[in-house]
Amino acid sequence: MKRIIIFFLVLISIQSYSQKVEVYKIGGHGVTSHLQLVTKEEKKDKLSVYYYNDWKMARIVLFTGEEIRSYPVKYDLTRNIIEIKTEEEIKLLSIGRVNEIHWTATGEVFYNTMIFDNFDEQGFFTKLHEGKISLLKKPYMKVIESNYVAEFDAGEEEDQYVKRFKYYYVIDNKVREFKKSKRNVLKLFNDNSEQIKDYISSKKLKCNNDIDLIKIFNYYENL
Repeated sequence: MKRIIIFFLVLISIQSYSQKVEVYKIGGHGVTSHLQLVTKEEKKDKLSVYYYNDWKMARIVLFTGEEIRSYPVKYDLTRNIIEIKTEEEIKLLSIGRVNEIHWTATGEVFYNTMIFDNFDEQGFFTKLHEGKISLLKKPYMKVIESNYVAEFDAGEEEDQYVKRFKYYYVIDNKVREFKKSKRNVLKLFNDNSEQIKDYISSKKLKCNNDIDLIKIFNYYENL
């Protein structure tokens, strides 16, 4: 009974950030942004700013330990806002309150970058590997500016958003950005670089491939 009461208190606490909407665009900044109704013609899929374009079921774990369950969710990568779809409204939840997001369909778990003191960027990351040297993957939106040329009536008239990823490694709870390349892999595992190099060659692994990169990190753990 206590958990049910807490759950409804959490929903009520984010009620102040919500407004009944259907199709919308965002104006203003932060969690108090005003949601304005626009026509479907104005909302273009190519301008999607979400990690998943479709609504996905998720379990949200707050830093307080409370949970929000059984609602479709979207994560806006440009504003770092979580949208929760109820039967009548879309509610906005600041990521500053969210510890983890567990995506039901894919099994992915998002962790808040706030759990690290020196993580420079806000948002969420997934763990590709956890060990002596951990490997993290963080999604973000890259803005591709309009290349429209009025003289020829050619190109894209509006800026585009493209989902991209950054990679980080963690040693002694310190986070550093990692550029995927064979050179950087060998530099990271400097003391075992020859063994790692031989392993990469023998298995014909690509250091810019996530699956192969995980294999390399796993191999290092067993040296």
